[in-house]
Amino acid sequence: MTERNAFVDADGATVPVAVVQHDIAWEDRGANLGRLGGLVESAALEGASLVVLPEMFATGFSADTERIAEPPDGPTVGFMLEQSRRLGVWMVGSVCLRAPQGAPGASGRPGGLPSNVAVCTSPSGEVSTYAKRHLFSYAGE
Repeated sequence: MTERNAFVDADGATVPVAVVQHDIAWEDRGANLGRLGGLVESAALEGASLVVLPEMFATGFSADTERIAEPPDGPTVGFMLEQSRRLGVWMVGSVCLRAPQGAPGASGRPGGLPSNVAVCTSPSGEVSTYAKRHLFSYAGE
């Protein structure tokens, strides 16, 4: 499902936004990215400049973060970059990412531990991230 809306920025310019919702296949990254490809393309063809995906869109939420975590240059961010470049849209959604060993981890966690990270990709290939700071302790975040 895709819902379209528009955002007006401080200069009065309209930014067409599409919010995409799909039936998430739990812990099945390949199936989810496959489902999203057509939805993102439809949103872009209908004029969206920004496509917003659900939190943890590639895998759904899982207590087994070690299983679903991927590196920052993994398949999910790669999918977002490819879609952004090919379709000329900005994309935002969250992904379970693991910082490389020895690197500072997101959310103040030691390097190598998975974190829920918002990822934004641009048509020119830029990637921006924001790690969740207020973790859900009941789920072991």
